[in-house]
Amino acid sequence: MISWPRSITLLLGRPSQKGLADSADLRDPKTILVVRFNDSIRESSRSFGIGDLVLLSPFFRILREQYPKALISLVIDSQFADFYEHCPYVDEIVPYTYSSFYSFLQKVLLFRKRKPDLLFFPKFGMTRWYESVFCYLVRPRQSVAYSEHVQLLKEKQQRDYDLFFTDTLNDRAVIHEALRSPKLVYYALGELDRFPHSVAPLEVWPGNEDAAKAEKLLSSIEDSKIRIVLGLSARAKKRCWPISFWKEFISLSRERFPDIRYVVTGGSEIKEDAKVLAITFPDLVFDIAGATSCCESYEIMRRCDVYVGSDSGPMHMAAAAGLPCVMISCHPLSAPKDHSNAPERFGPYGVVSKILQPKHPLLDSCAGGCTATEPHCITQISPKMAVDALAELIAQGALSTEREKNQ
Repeated sequence: MISWPRSITLLLGRPSQKGLADSADLRDPKTILVVRFNDSIRESSRSFGIGDLVLLSPFFRILREQYPKALISLVIDSQFADFYEHCPYVDEIVPYTYSSFYSFLQKVLLFRKRKPDLLFFPKFGMTRWYESVFCYLVRPRQSVAYSEHVQLLKEKQQRDYDLFFTDTLNDRAVIHEALRSPKLVYYALGELDRFPHSVAPLEVWPGNEDAAKAEKLLSSIEDSKIRIVLGLSARAKKRCWPISFWKEFISLSRERFPDIRYVVTGGSEIKEDAKVLAITFPDLVFDIAGATSCCESYEIMRRCDVYVGSDSGPMHMAAAAGLPCVMISCHPLSAPKDHSNAPERFGPYGVVSKILQPKHPLLDSCAGGCTATEPHCITQISPKMAVDALAELIAQGALSTEREKNQ
């Protein structure tokens, strides 16, 4: 049976397949459009969110470096538009959340009139239909995306999505996600052989008011104290420690390091657990969960010493802030490295880190990656293991080095 993407492109015409080798006229594009609509679709067991936007920061930096004169516009889901407010690499931010086909067509017509020279769709995993269709209907001279063939699930469920783009990169290599989108830029340039296997650290772009609020919120913690950011949450509960583990971690670590103080920051989804810890350890835990924006949380992390917690958006923000990280992972060491929970793809990037993983899955069904909906394989990582990893970072002098850098 003919697929619906093929039907559309047969009816309206397929984008010109010039090939990157014939795109010399686009080496110096005047206008570039980056499309990143909705980040709530699930890739396997992982939901996209703020962490994935932090991981995109090297893409925008490299895009600006390679196209310094281009006008770069970003179409981004409305809930994340504020994150890019102070981004120095983007000239225009267009917030958009799909609500109806009519509003969708309005946005299509807006950018179709502009006739962008070059379009990037920096998304590796599954996409929503209207994201790819938008890229197609805008009719850029060249459009670059990852192929439908990069993942088996994507290949099966999104057949012929490649027809919506002029050029698609079919690359299944296991690399960190901070490198994934920058690779598209070098692909568009026809220079994959020049692609670096490391990029500069992650970035977040706060405003002056964010720094002021962070200073105020942390004013009650003495500068001499070691400040630990606790990463309680992740979108999937299987990537979170039970609250009892956090209680034990605090008890063990304060015995070993009396000068430690704990900062809990994050969204409203962790307010209940954060409150429990603050009540249990009233002089040690500073609960500001749900009280800060993303950029304010970032500024708070810049004034802390280390991150301990799950694979989550706050962990990637901590890495962007230069904090050493103790990552508590649910992904078994024996499980595939291309999984959406694998540290090889989503571990702390560009900072000193200790990654704690279960040696084996708890059940055979988790051999390919933990499949539970509650804390499961991750419970093999004991609080003592996390305290020992923290002690190693302290012994290495990683905390004091990063603290000096952020002061």
